[in-house]
Amino acid sequence: MKSVGKRKTIIVLFLSTIALYECGRANIARPHLHVFSHRAANRGIPDKSSDPQHLADNPLCPASICFLSIGDFGVGTEAQAKVARQMGNYAEKYGAAFVLGLGDNFYGSGVRSTNDPQWESKFESVYTHNALRNIPWYMSIGDHDHLQSPLAQVEYTKDSSRWRMYDLYYSKHIYFTGKSSKGFSLQLVVTDSVGLEGDVATGPASRRWPEIIEHDPTANKAAGARQFAWLQDVLPKSTADWLIVAGHRPILTGGKRSRTDSEQAFMTRMKGICGQHNVSLYINGHDHTAQHLVDEAGVNYIVNGLGGYDVHGVHALPETRWNATDFHGFALHMLSHDRMEVKWVDSSGNVVGHINIPRRSH
Repeated sequence: MKSVGKRKTIIVLFLSTIALYECGRANIARPHLHVFSHRAANRGIPDKSSDPQHLADNPLCPASICFLSIGDFGVGTEAQAKVARQMGNYAEKYGAAFVLGLGDNFYGSGVRSTNDPQWESKFESVYTHNALRNIPWYMSIGDHDHLQSPLAQVEYTKDSSRWRMYDLYYSKHIYFTGKSSKGFSLQLVVTDSVGLEGDVATGPASRRWPEIIEHDPTANKAAGARQFAWLQDVLPKSTADWLIVAGHRPILTGGKRSRTDSEQAFMTRMKGICGQHNVSLYINGHDHTAQHLVDEAGVNYIVNGLGGYDVHGVHALPETRWNATDFHGFALHMLSHDRMEVKWVDSSGNVVGHINIPRRSH
């Protein structure tokens, strides 16, 4: 019994360190490690990921589909609130069809349940503009989100009119059928980076926060192997004009932060998969920077982790096309049949970056 007590003490101290370091607060709750069935359908979540979203002409959008993306935002600070206000303004101005969330939705250690007060303080009462309330938010899960109950964020889909996390990983089809321009299809493949790392990790010591992650059944080797198998099934079957893969961890980045061995292995494996299956774009958070990179296979990468938490440094790689790290903000994506225009917007509403991504041929 003494050894068990010591182990609990170690875990409590470890999580206290995370809370103090990551959020500057000592009141982050201790994670509860629950064993969940992996598939959302087994937990009573209606699986609507297979129901496509159909979009018609939008006179506010200069392209065919306008949407927003944001990562690393769930901090409950004024920085997050300022970004949220500008997101609402831009969503209204451009008629945004949806928001794509890139993980670390709740700092410093995720949520306990669907009744966790952080749902209100870090999401519902922050993104209050009607233009953000009335569109779906397609969400991915981050490493901080894995530290308590990751599947509580899946379950919240039942309770919310906008939060959409059909499972820890899922695919969503979106079709533009307007008359003003050529119709096309978009497939969002939303991944769980921490879960995928489980299959490439060489042991608990190779992972971030090993004392917690080693007990997470959604992030172990079996879970990672299942998700990689799913990914290798979904991607080659895609017939979408635009194939976008989203996740929390970067695959290609100039961000100045440490990488664990499992993260490095994940990056190597995923880079090969994206090139093999002609992915149009991989988009992620985790690095609190804004970046656009293009690899030797022609795959585009966007890093977008400036939603509210402290920023990281960044340096240019040979693959870098643009980067910045001196602001909090989000990205506006304007998608047409042939190209995607992306504008990074800061918390004052200024456009601070602007890129164009051509559609890859199949």
